[in-house]
Amino acid sequence: MNLKSKQLLEKNKKIFMIAVLIDVTAFLITTFSVDKSLYLVRAAVIVLTLIFQCIGYAKTRGKLYGLHLQTYSLVPLFMVVVLTSRDIYMYSLMYMIMLALIFFLDFTLAAKGCVVALVTQVINTILYFVLKRGTDYHQIIVQLIFSVVACSTTLIIVEILERHNKEDLDFILDSANAQAKTSGTVLQSSDNIATQIENAQELVRNLTDSVQQSNSSANEISSSTKMTAEA
Repeated sequence: MNLKSKQLLEKNKKIFMIAVLIDVTAFLITTFSVDKSLYLVRAAVIVLTLIFQCIGYAKTRGKLYGLHLQTYSLVPLFMVVVLTSRDIYMYSLMYMIMLALIFFLDFTLAAKGCVVALVTQVINTILYFVLKRGTDYHQIIVQLIFSVVACSTTLIIVEILERHNKEDLDFILDSANAQAKTSGTVLQSSDNIATQIENAQELVRNLTDSVQQSNSSANEISSSTKMTAEA
């Protein structure tokens, strides 16, 4: 198993754990909530979402789209739990989902999640006023403002982390290319030096042969001169 596959398995495992944690939290909040209207609907959606996530993890834990599958499965859960409950604190589930979106370092995915969260919160605010779910209008407005701030903060964090991650990767690739180019230059220089050494050795051999030939000729001349003198 290569490093990329190992990291993908680990990411799928972690996002599955986060999704299950959100499911369990949503179920506990729903169960202990004072508002029991449509409780069975919320509970059923949470349980079905959990089942879907377990099956999805078992079948796609080695796939990239398995990460997105786990995240997108939280969308209907969040919308149903928030829109069918009179308890305005249900929106707090959004913060856990926003933290999960940071995990991907994907600005487009984070933006989609923020759009869903804000649309849900706007609809919830409208329903709160139209259906007269309560009288704490100040709190529901503050909740909407917090949602906008949370989504904006998430997008800012994801954008800068994604950009820095890309810049770091580009820097590593550029450094690797520069190192490869330098290594190529060094190898070429080494080849040139080796060639020059071979040429120098050839010149030395030729010079040695010339010297030996000169010595041989000198010896022959000396011998001839000596023989002539003796005659």
